[in-house]
Amino acid sequence: MLSLCALAAARPQFWSGKRVLIAGASSGLGAALATELSSRGALIALGARRIERLEAVASACAEVGAPSSIVELDVTAAPDVLADRAKAAAALLGGPLDALVYTAGAGQRSAAAETPHELHARLMATNFEGAVALTRAVLPGMLARGHGSIAVVSSVQGFFGQPYRSSYSASKAAMIGYFDSLRAETAGAGVAVTVCAPGYIATEHAANALGGAADELPGPPKGMAAEALAARLADAVARGRAELVPSQPDGRVAMLLRRLWPGALFRIMERKARA
Repeated sequence: MLSLCALAAARPQFWSGKRVLIAGASSGLGAALATELSSRGALIALGARRIERLEAVASACAEVGAPSSIVELDVTAAPDVLADRAKAAAALLGGPLDALVYTAGAGQRSAAAETPHELHARLMATNFEGAVALTRAVLPGMLARGHGSIAVVSSVQGFFGQPYRSSYSASKAAMIGYFDSLRAETAGAGVAVTVCAPGYIATEHAANALGGAADELPGPPKGMAAEALAARLADAVARGRAELVPSQPDGRVAMLLRRLWPGALFRIMERKARA
């Protein structure tokens, strides 16, 4: 068995030379992961809709590692389109993808009864369906080669629901369920699946939430730094860790109550809805 020191030393080398597609790489955690993995020697395909932002991330990656490639990627596109985008990423990187990291996501600030179908569908497509489509695109090749890593970013709110986050929580819960099942199916085939379910991250995620009026949006970002979380997630994937839940205490308490004393959690959420 490898010693703890040997394992710690092996983690940085895990990413060296790996061909990685990051979906949602234009800002926040995705951008932080791009520079983190580049600094560890990975070859990165940066995927997102905002090309100008991807160019800025690519410049940051070049400062710490190898030059990265840019792939225009709309995760709400049809599955066949996303499969073509994954192929384009592999072609730019010069070979099949070794890892898919899905960080794309959208938040929500609207009551369930007031959330139009279009907004609900967009949340599900961005937070869940896009991850599934890209995974289905890269998984057969990984299984055929007998190795690969898939890492997706869910949320601690995938373990419980709270007011004005109905579709968001549903999309994140769907992600946890789907990728837990996938992990079990691929466990003996060399493909590792890591689900990250963070609490608050200090990014633009909350400010860009769907369904909220401008005067209802939150102030400055709060939560853990994206760079710190990126390093933790990179280590988790390198170790083949199944789940990472880097949440603040309130999220962990809610998870515990949901499991052991759900009635108490429901009453807390009812009061939050009335506040």
